[in-house]
Amino acid sequence: MRITVLGSGSSGNCTYVASETTHILIDAGFGSRSVDRRCRDAGIVIEQVDAVLLTHAHGDHTKGLPSLLKRFPAPVYMTEGTQNEIYLNTRIHQVSTITRRETFNIGDIEIQAFPTSHDSAESVGYQFRSGNITGILATDLGKLTSRVIERLNQADWIVIESNHDEELLRIGPYPLALKRRILGDKGHISNQTVADFLEHQFSGLAGHIFLAHISRQNNVPNLVLDTAREALTRKNRGSLFKVNPRLYLTHQNEPSEVLDL
Repeated sequence: MRITVLGSGSSGNCTYVASETTHILIDAGFGSRSVDRRCRDAGIVIEQVDAVLLTHAHGDHTKGLPSLLKRFPAPVYMTEGTQNEIYLNTRIHQVSTITRRETFNIGDIEIQAFPTSHDSAESVGYQFRSGNITGILATDLGKLTSRVIERLNQADWIVIESNHDEELLRIGPYPLALKRRILGDKGHISNQTVADFLEHQFSGLAGHIFLAHISRQNNVPNLVLDTAREALTRKNRGSLFKVNPRLYLTHQNEPSEVLDL
């Protein structure tokens, strides 16, 4: 399985997941030219993409979809709530409506949608399984529910948001209402929330963790990494079973490292 986060943040989100024969984009927050450039930078042939999955309707995950599909037509999978929010012109492309707990296949990749806590209608994350490899994409979470944690702990690789540092957000320039929205149960999860998961609830199965949707205004990449690493150090202290997943930063303007499993 091949995974790279082509771009992640408040200006746009798009992730690539593939087996040897099936190629999938998750979200389309960038237009066709940008996605094409990012794919080429990551060594990906965008013309091979078999489908686009949407997690929810917010513009940073969907605004590039019309441009992308006009140039690179592919079926699009989304919940009914997402479709109702973005008012897609279904004459342009094929839309497959899924439920928030649906299991379906695209090529040789089995995909399971699962609910996430976010202020968008019927938002979802996705689990991917091909051969003996399982992965999870879970961003725009608001909170880590027990069901999301259960899925994270069954994965070999994870894409999870580490959106903000809570103190930087509190002292930053955002309006109070926006700060409350981000900090709320239907907003975004913080570095500390990810750290708490890694220290206290992480099973250790995942060997690769992409830290995504990092805020430019309310976070610092080195702080994201340091907070996660320190949590893993605390988890391993005095434990016979050491966990040492590889951590990857994602970026707004360029692809992350490409992972081949």
